[in-house]
Amino acid sequence: MSQLKQFIREHGEKLLRLAFTYVKSKEVAEDIVQDILLKELSSFRERRKIL
Repeated sequence: MSQLKQFIREHGEKLLRLAFTYVKSKEVAEDIVQDILLKELSSFRERRKIL
């Protein structure tokens, strides 16, 4: 399993619930989590370039 898939599996639902508590909209919470995951993917790719 890729590290990104593992990250999503471990943290995706928690992030979604946390975002929802602030915005009270499932769609907006999903957008927030998507942004977080895309930033994590970008950060992961940058770290791999360094190594």
